[in-house]
Amino acid sequence: MLNINCAKLYIALVSILILAIGCNTDNNTSESNKTVSGVNSQSQSMNYIESTSTSLDRNAQNNPTSDSGIRVTGVGSKDTKPDLSIVNLGVETRGETVASARAHAASSMSKVLTSLNKNDIDAKDVQTSNFSIYPEYVYEDVPGKRYSMQKLIGYRVSNTVKVKVRDLDRLGEIIDDAASAGGDDIRINGISFTIDDTKALEDEARELAILDATRKADQIALITGTSRGRIIDIIDNSSNNSSSNFSRMEMGMLADYASTPISSGELTITVTVSAIFSIIYE
Repeated sequence: MLNINCAKLYIALVSILILAIGCNTDNNTSESNKTVSGVNSQSQSMNYIESTSTSLDRNAQNNPTSDSGIRVTGVGSKDTKPDLSIVNLGVETRGETVASARAHAASSMSKVLTSLNKNDIDAKDVQTSNFSIYPEYVYEDVPGKRYSMQKLIGYRVSNTVKVKVRDLDRLGEIIDDAASAGGDDIRINGISFTIDDTKALEDEARELAILDATRKADQIALITGTSRGRIIDIIDNSSNNSSSNFSRMEMGMLADYASTPISSGELTITVTVSAIFSIIYE
């Protein structure tokens, strides 16, 4: 009977031991599977990050923004002869009263305008640019006082017009006739030369400016070991320097000369563009 009980106890212990070993094996297998799974997960994450980084790099090249790229400025210029002159002239008179000064100015300006009309200046090319009436004063010392008093002595009237002269070959003659008509009241404040329609010249200058910007971008890309990509952004910063001027000092004494030689020279039309090109990495 004792032997039978011992045998049963032995069998029970062996069974428990077998169960314990089986559970431990299952746990080890589970931990091993978890480790392998974790390694695989990390590998997949690294592959995803590398793939995403490559995708972003390609996307940056294919879809660049205006914040990145090769930034350059291009300049284009065209020289040409002016075809229009703008003369700023008028009359200035003085009188003891406003009425007398204004009447005198009106008479002198009428003569000047008649002269312009005789020289085939169209009425639409004559525009009043200034008309003013100012009182004139002198300061006189007050006997026995340390101050002076203002005294009105008359009025000054000024009437100025801007005249467009299209026949530049006759410009000197037209100015001479106007100066003679205005007499001592004439005032010639200045003359400038320009181009009546600059659109065609600006288009040519703009094309040169864009070519200049592209050339500069190619040079920068070559030096840095990259290539110029497509254009991202471009801004037209046109600077039309298409006029030249004679100052009032240079023109103010024209009436003293028997003939007034005028040289129009050349004008320069300038266009500037700011451009951004994408960068292609080799």
